Amino acid sequence: MDTSQCFTIDSCRDSNCRWLGEPARRIETIQPSEITTTPSGEVIVDVGENLAGYVRIKKIEGKKDHQTFLGHGEVKNGELLRAVDVLEEYTYSGNH
Repeated sequence: MDTSQCFTIDSCRDSNCRWLGEPARRIETIQPSEITTTPSGEVIVDVGENLAGYVRIKKIEGKKDHQTFLGHGEVKNGELLRAVDVLEEYTYSGNH
């Protein structure tokens, strides 16, 4: 395979490369199939399938400076198979 025309994302960050694909756009909105709270207080939101996309939280409330962390992973039969290294962090303003 000829890789002379290939480049990495890191090499593109240092130049004026244009994104070669279409921008992300919403095609479908899905609802969770199950929401569970673990004994340690973690809330697991199961969408019932593997997917690519983003999470939209419509209503989130909490006391001022309380924090919520949002992570993503794949669980099968209660066993964590894969977790994404990215962890979203929300700090509440105390306003609704």
